[in-house]
Amino acid sequence: MKRSGPDDRLQVEASDTHKRSRAEPSAGADASPATETATATVTAGPSSRPEQPSAKARSPSPSYLFNLSVPRPAGQGQAPAYSRVYLRAPQRLTTYSFDGERKLLLNDSAQRYFKAPPAGVDLGYGFSKAKWREPKIEHLDTLLTSLQSACPVDRHPPSSVAASDIHRTLTDGTPSLITWRGMMTKLCTAPYEAASAFPSAWEMDVMLVDKTMYIDEHVSKARYDAQRAEEKDERRMLFSYYGYAFESYCVWPNARTLPEIGTPTAWSGNVNTNEQWCEVMKTGMDTKGDGGSTRVILGGETDCLIEPGREEGRARARGDRRAMELKTNMQIRHEGDAIKFEKKMLRIYMQAFLLGVDHVVVGFRDSRGRLVSHQQFLTANMPQLVRGKPHAWDPHLCTSFAYDALAWIRKSIESDSRTKNRDALPVWRLSFEPPFENFTLRRLRKGEYAKELDEGRTEGRERWADVQRMGFLPVEHLEWREAIAREQE
Repeated sequence: MKRSGPDDRLQVEASDTHKRSRAEPSAGADASPATETATATVTAGPSSRPEQPSAKARSPSPSYLFNLSVPRPAGQGQAPAYSRVYLRAPQRLTTYSFDGERKLLLNDSAQRYFKAPPAGVDLGYGFSKAKWREPKIEHLDTLLTSLQSACPVDRHPPSSVAASDIHRTLTDGTPSLITWRGMMTKLCTAPYEAASAFPSAWEMDVMLVDKTMYIDEHVSKARYDAQRAEEKDERRMLFSYYGYAFESYCVWPNARTLPEIGTPTAWSGNVNTNEQWCEVMKTGMDTKGDGGSTRVILGGETDCLIEPGREEGRARARGDRRAMELKTNMQIRHEGDAIKFEKKMLRIYMQAFLLGVDHVVVGFRDSRGRLVSHQQFLTANMPQLVRGKPHAWDPHLCTSFAYDALAWIRKSIESDSRTKNRDALPVWRLSFEPPFENFTLRRLRKGEYAKELDEGRTEGRERWADVQRMGFLPVEHLEWREAIAREQE
């Protein structure tokens, strides 16, 4: 991956209209009224820093409400002026897998390699045999478990580079963020949400522990019920299936695996959406001039790697990680299709860069679900494909706004999160809804999140219902943090 200048710090992936996010959830919408308000406004990215909440808004109250204006591009293809925020090149901390029963495995057993798919294959093949993951709420549990495994508390000083990085992130006082790649993507692309091909509302839950901010997806009961209803829509599920089938035609456990007799030549096995290989990456956001810095740890799925051999050698020579993202899209038939696809590229681009994915392969299909062609993109080159067009997007505006939004969230919640009593840690809810002009941040009332959690357990929405939590964080994770802090003393 080329890293020579600011424009090279961001990279791309090509979008799949129908493929669902699997390692990072999407979001719901369901905010309650609040009692006090304060306003912080950012209209042009990092050049306008978020204001501190007013003294009144920070006084004790059952609920606070803060608003942050989301900048819009100031004309066709033009973005407002801003000072740049630089994202450091992502580096891997650890990996983990899910097996076919959604069991967490702290290994690379689900890692796969890429092979080019043949044109003309049926992306609907095997639809009736697919095993679908139940849309249960998983919070940040597997991401946090992987960090705890990579940095055990009984080894001090840390015995690996990854353990040292994790230890330093939690103990040296630098602001940090732990979340899914999907949540960070939503923050980055918010300025373009209203103009996107498929605008959608979302909600996230936020907690601050010492200097570490955790952001989790909030899935309301309404959103959860909508997801279950989608499973009954066979046409919608078929469109979603096309993306998974494309993966099965493209990935292999190793270079010598052969398909089963009676299956298409390139088919690597029936679709099981429980299975995933996930990477946990460290990156960071830096501003030029004011010394601001935030460490970021992101988790998310990586579809596959470039197959070992000649292509691997070429990739290593270029300095990239060999990671690949696989997407499907309707074939481009006219200018309208091209514009829609190029708008989607923004989300794909941010997804790919944030996890250090250097390559994106897009399979283009026809209306019958037949694979017409596929195209490989270098993530770093994707912004150039839309530059100068009326629907162009600016990745630097996105990262600058995300930096400001995170700074605004931290300043809004930090005074109420300064407590050594883990039982008193508050949970905040961040919402983004039509017409997509403002972020709204609300402090949940005492007991509000616990009630939602209990209802989710009772109704079967929580995947790991027996996990003890403070807010959305497992108690085990908070105890691990405390043990690391004691080692530091």
